[in-house]
Amino acid sequence: MRALVRFRPHVIHVHTFHGFSLGVFLKSFLHLPLVHTVPALFTQMHDAGFGWMPRRYARLHSKVDRFMTGASVSDLHGIGIPPSKIVLIQGVVDVEAVEVFAATRESCYRAVREELKIDPDSLILLSVGRLHPSKGHEYALEALPKVRARFSKAEWLVLGEGAQRDVLAQRARELGVVAHIHLMGFHDAPLRYYAAADVYLRTPIYEAENLSSYHAMAIGLPVVGFNTRCETELLDKVGHGVLVANEDSRKLAEGIIEILSHPDKGREMGRQGAEYSKSYLGIHQTIASYTDVYEALCPSRPNATCIA
Repeated sequence: MRALVRFRPHVIHVHTFHGFSLGVFLKSFLHLPLVHTVPALFTQMHDAGFGWMPRRYARLHSKVDRFMTGASVSDLHGIGIPPSKIVLIQGVVDVEAVEVFAATRESCYRAVREELKIDPDSLILLSVGRLHPSKGHEYALEALPKVRARFSKAEWLVLGEGAQRDVLAQRARELGVVAHIHLMGFHDAPLRYYAAADVYLRTPIYEAENLSSYHAMAIGLPVVGFNTRCETELLDKVGHGVLVANEDSRKLAEGIIEILSHPDKGREMGRQGAEYSKSYLGIHQTIASYTDVYEALCPSRPNATCIA
């Protein structure tokens, strides 16, 4: 606490679940504007064991000056938080880093297939996300035999770790596709795998777009995604892929087959996603939004500092 007083910030910006309560406490002590970045949809909070968080927002939102969110505007409206306090953020992509890998897609394409020891012309279906039921990986796995019946060189590559690893591996054995799934674990530098893939599978059952799917858009991958009826949905707006019924492995397989059957159409979908990402999803836009919020809350301090 002495360090906070010595630092003399002008704004408090808190994140995650327990950080919110800490931020409310710090505001009461330091009497500074409070900004909170909402970490997830309310359905995701309940699923992750933080179902108390929306109730805490409802009770304490008067203490918060701005809520920054990438997904939960309607959630926040629904518990009485006024629109003037809510700032939508979408820019989360390091566009320059993505462009480096987009420019080397051919070499990534070859290198990843060599790493996986699969045929050079294999088709990679990419999923990115922790191995948890909320990410819908089981639907991608159930779709794989249907896809391979049409495209025998289709392979499923998953970046992520979690409690479902053994369950997915066992189900793959039962389906007879264990040799064609690649559970790669968590990778903190995943862009080379995006660059090597042919289709991105967006199978979370609660959310629509997220950081992982934004990366797929940015690098130019066509996307097959579940229709979660979430407000952040971009597939129907941008046209960078195919939107299918939520939690439906058959429809997911049909969407994948549609894209693989029309590669020119798939490339055009990917191009549309990349163009949209470059225009609207760059991380510099979120940085600008944060800066605007800080300056609006501290109009007499143009060089305001923040604790986060």
